[in-house]
This record gives sequence, structure tokens and C-alpha cells, in this order.
Amino acid sequence: MESSIKNWSFTTPKRKRSSPKQKMHNEGFTESELMAIEALVFMKLSQANKKCKHTLEYAEGFSPFLIPITTKNDDNYLLDSKKHTYLSHFEVGSSSSSSRPIMEIYHDESTKELFSLVTSHPDERRSLVCNHYPSYLPPLESIREYVLECVKPCKKKLQSSDLTVHANRLLLRKKDVERNFLPMLKNGENIEMGVEACVYDMHGNNYKMEFKKWSSKYYVLTREGWKKFFMTHQLQKGDEVTVWMFRHSISKKVCFVLEYQNGTTP
Repeated sequence: MESSIKNWSFTTPKRKRSSPKQKMHNEGFTESELMAIEALVFMKLSQANKKCKHTLEYAEGFSPFLIPITTKNDDNYLLDSKKHTYLSHFEVGSSSSSSRPIMEIYHDESTKELFSLVTSHPDERRSLVCNHYPSYLPPLESIREYVLECVKPCKKKLQSSDLTVHANRLLLRKKDVERNFLPMLKNGENIEMGVEACVYDMHGNNYKMEFKKWSSKYYVLTREGWKKFFMTHQLQKGDEVTVWMFRHSISKKVCFVLEYQNGTTP
């Protein structure tokens, strides 16, 4: 597995530089990976604040810049700082068993603890998504509390081929899928073989579909569920469909929400 190590060290700049988050984005990190890093930092700082309340300082909010300091009791705490970064070593690679890139962080025991917090603090993670990525959340209120993670939605203007009964698939924009949707897949979710997904309409009704790479180059939502969806809602050529992808907090499965707008609406 080929990999590249990304190292950042922050010192007092002599001239204006891009932010660490922008630098990570430029280095090829996806939005999902950046969101995960921010969630980890947010949750770690929240724990540190509880320890720091009765010591030297109390850091409000969250920041991607963290530095270990030592109190008179020789205990290390993480406080807000713009001089150093706590997340310093990243290895990005790929796995033959999965279509998604894998990000692994190597640092010390505290970094391992950050990863454990992702699964043990789902409420904090959802809070981060709601507060800082509101446009990524599906607009269906009844399922928002079950969103474990989500990504930037994509839009699609329906063509005649999307509404053909024998074709029975919704063709998604390749660029959007590869940039936003694929990085959310986990090991064992094979886009080539197809990933079963529960798809919701804006009334909370669900349809069984499959998220799949079709004909080796197209990405689609397919199966009878799509035919049932477009026939139930009487979709027509020119209608615009917005596709939200998220992972369910209970089933941990990939889900979608589809919202449509009539093409004749001014």
C-alpha cells in the first residue's frame, strides 16, 4: 500500500499563510475526513475542559489547534493554542478490499483515545454536524436524530433514461459521488457489488434500493425501489432531485433521502 505522510508544524508566521484546515484540504483530504478530524478534536477538547476548569485556564469552544501543557501537578491537558497542532502525522492510503481511501493517524496514546471517542460520543458528533455542516443534514426532520454521519448532497436533473421502467436506475453525477459519497463507505461495503440502502422520501416513506457502480463507470441508485419511487411521486423529465447520503446511528447502514422539485416550478 502506497502512502504519503503529511506533517505540519506551526510556528509564528512571518507572512499570512493558509489555515491548517485549508492546507489539509489542499493536500487531498475529503470533506468527510476533515469533518472526522474536527469531531475528534472537538470531543477531546470537551474532555480536557472538564479537567481544566479548576486549574490554570478554561478553553471555550473548539479549535483544530491544540497543545499539551503541564500544570503544577505534572498532568498534561490540552488547551487552545495557535502555535502548534496536536494532530501532526497522517498516513493516507488505499485498500484493495475497499473502494474508499483509508486515513490512519499515528501519534501517541492520546490520539488512539481520540478515535475511541468517535464511537463512544455519538451525540457530540451529531452536534458537530448540526452546528457546523447544517446544509449536509437531510431535510427530513423525523430522521435527523438518527444521522451518525453525512456528506455534502448532490443534485440531479432527471433525464428520460432515469424514468425508464426497464432501466430502473437513477444515474448520479460521477464527480459528486467520487468526491463526497464514496469516502463514506466502509470496508465490506463494495460499490462494485452493490451496497443495499434504505432510501427515504420527504414523507418518511422508505424504499429498498442499491447504491452501485454500473457498467464499470456509472454510479446509480437502482432496484425496484427506484421505479416505485418515481412512479409514486409522478416524476418527470426535467425535475430536479437532491440526494442526501448519511449513515444511520442505529443500524450503521448507508441511507439516502431524496427530495425533488418539479421542473416547471419557477
